[in-house]
Amino acid sequence: MKTIKIVFLVLMTSFLGIIFSTLAFAEGTRLTPQGVKFPDGTLQTTKATETGIPGPQGPPGPGCLGVYSNDGEYLGSLIDASFTSTEIFNPSLGKVFYISSFADTPGYADMYSSYYEFFTTTDCTGASYFSTGSGDNAVINPYMVKKHDGSFAAIGTPKDVTIKSVRGLQTSWECWPGEEPGNQWHELIPISASAIPFTLPVKLPLVFK
Repeated sequence: MKTIKIVFLVLMTSFLGIIFSTLAFAEGTRLTPQGVKFPDGTLQTTKATETGIPGPQGPPGPGCLGVYSNDGEYLGSLIDASFTSTEIFNPSLGKVFYISSFADTPGYADMYSSYYEFFTTTDCTGASYFSTGSGDNAVINPYMVKKHDGSFAAIGTPKDVTIKSVRGLQTSWECWPGEEPGNQWHELIPISASAIPFTLPVKLPLVFK
């Protein structure tokens, strides 16, 4: 019985301590037309459940994963990658291209070559064309390639022309005559080398960040 009384007195003392502490904390706090004013002079003008004015919107995120050469040059945004090539979109060019590890210099990669260039003349002169395969196979994305002479070109819309000669990698870029009609031929539209915002070939390994 004596033990129960002692426990009861301890509990009552703790309870009264909490009450007096709360009263002492609340003393001097009053409600005003402007809000709740605390003893230290601070004024609360919002409800406890209200949020403040939203802050300014932050800058947009980087979006796609960036692709960089091992020298730190920005190549563009990653689209796809495999063991031997990387598909990239460069925003300043507005073009999609491939970087392939099949470069002449070990440890470097170059822009995907056209491999074959087709012509409507019999001596491989004039405007060159790129083949995407049989049938009316339009290129959806704005691709660009590197031509056999080191210049750059965008792949244009398909045209219905008759090809009369071709030069390619397998023929050591020698001109071969041969006639082939069709509507899968895309004219290679020249792009100035000065417009390319990075150096080729690209030092490997590529960096993604």
